[in-house]
Amino acid sequence: MKTTELFVEQTLTGFLVLAAGAAPFLSWEKLEKLPGEAKGGIDISSAAGAIGVAYLLGVIFDRFADTLLERINRWNRLLFAIDLKDEDKALSPDDPFPEDRLQIEVIHKGHEAWEWMDYLRSRIRIARAMAVFVPAVTLSVQLAIGFRAHPGMIRAVLAIVVAAYVAAFLMSQILERSSRRMPKTYDLRTDEDCQAARAKMRITMEPAFWLGVFLLALGLVLIAVGTGPGRAGMAAVLGTGAVLTAISVWTWWRTTETFMQFLADFRRLG
Repeated sequence: MKTTELFVEQTLTGFLVLAAGAAPFLSWEKLEKLPGEAKGGIDISSAAGAIGVAYLLGVIFDRFADTLLERINRWNRLLFAIDLKDEDKALSPDDPFPEDRLQIEVIHKGHEAWEWMDYLRSRIRIARAMAVFVPAVTLSVQLAIGFRAHPGMIRAVLAIVVAAYVAAFLMSQILERSSRRMPKTYDLRTDEDCQAARAKMRITMEPAFWLGVFLLALGLVLIAVGTGPGRAGMAAVLGTGAVLTAISVWTWWRTTETFMQFLADFRRLG
């Protein structure tokens, strides 16, 4: 992984988190002055400070997003590994898809292939961060449009959003320590193991799914509670955020599939 690329990814994630927390409290007057202030030159110390804070937040929340979506991400790997077994193309006797070992092989032998793997991993991280945090940014912008005159309402909704993310995170960890734990690919030794794994793949059992449903419902409630011309703006923001989130989820899922297929092909051709 190139250090500069990783820094950019983490910083982007951090700015998404900052935007989600700060948008409702930024005055329109300040935002209108930004283009003029930018023409006069950028305060290097302020910019460096903002980037530093964003990077630190990005390091933390990138890991948060990875853990939050870990179970659904494992679906993808399990489905890929099960397909390999069904087609008698398992890549190892004890693990149909030994991803960690395959990545090490690419790093040691891949040369140009390593750069392609790195690129795919970068796309996965960026899409994952957007899938997790764009909904929060969407709600924050809705609050900025429709409830700027009600700071108490803004703080209450932001607290609810934070609580929802934390609850989904904790529930995913609880499930991983229960009978609903999602197996790893090395657990797929028999057809019965594959069937048991498929039986646990229920979207309605996943905290991340219910987090998305809750945040969408909260956005609709904000539109219903809002008054005046701001409701149209909030509706437009919610629609845009929903589309961006859907695209991010799709990109994350499909890029992960491409990544796994790349590793499998590298093993066969190598």
